[in-house]
Amino acid sequence: MGILVNRICKILLLAGFLMLPVSAHGAWAQGDPVQLYEQKIKAGLVYNFLKSTSWPDIAQPGTEQNIKLKVCLFGGDPFDGYLLPMEGRTAQRHTITISQSISFNDIDGCRVLFVNRNEETALPELFEHLEGKSILTISDMEGFSEQGGMIELATEKDRRVHIIINKKALESAGLDIQDSLMKLAQLIE
Repeated sequence: MGILVNRICKILLLAGFLMLPVSAHGAWAQGDPVQLYEQKIKAGLVYNFLKSTSWPDIAQPGTEQNIKLKVCLFGGDPFDGYLLPMEGRTAQRHTITISQSISFNDIDGCRVLFVNRNEETALPELFEHLEGKSILTISDMEGFSEQGGMIELATEKDRRVHIIINKKALESAGLDIQDSLMKLAQLIE
């Protein structure tokens, strides 16, 4: 009985701790808890896309072993560290790694590239660099999917996160996303 009470107290303490706003530097902040909750949802969606996306070179026989699912953050970490718990976990039997990408050359080994909002001016050059590469591009930048990005995590006025998928961009990169996630998204050509 005492062990059960102890576990319940720990869970409640942890739940309360997770609800406190934290800045990107890990210090206590007067930030918006709704924004942090939104970042958790977006980080969870990135993980779901890792589990649900098929890359052409991973699907080939004999390549199942030593492939890493590298998630690159281009332009900084907009998730306030919520992606970091994925480091070392697996999706589709492959280990997930998280990396900060500073230049276009840093992204060549990525499986998923999350483009920070502050990189909007770099999009034309970035998409040109990514042409012909099987790298899943995701951003919460407004209009990302219309500009050629594959997945846009749009936050509407109702504060809900909506998924917009550019089907043509996915197909041209040779990527396929399971129907279960495609059904949740707004599709554009």
